[in-house]
Amino acid sequence: MSIFDELQSSLQEAVEIKQGKAQASRITRHDVADVKAIRTKLNVYLPKRWEPVWTPSKAGKPSDVINWTSS
Repeated sequence: MSIFDELQSSLQEAVEIKQGKAQASRITRHDVADVKAIRTKLNVYLPKRWEPVWTPSKAGKPSDVINWTSS
């Protein structure tokens, strides 16, 4: 079986699982990490305020500003 055939078979299986026609052979779940606790434990902190970053709009004017702030 070629790589293409294996990929095609895998994608077809994924579609069948999504449609409820087949069951997944295994399910993997991961807990969401508590990033704030990890940073505190490792003494890693982000700056209180990030400088605004200008991103050009389609017209080329500074109308889109991303302000990275931590609260």
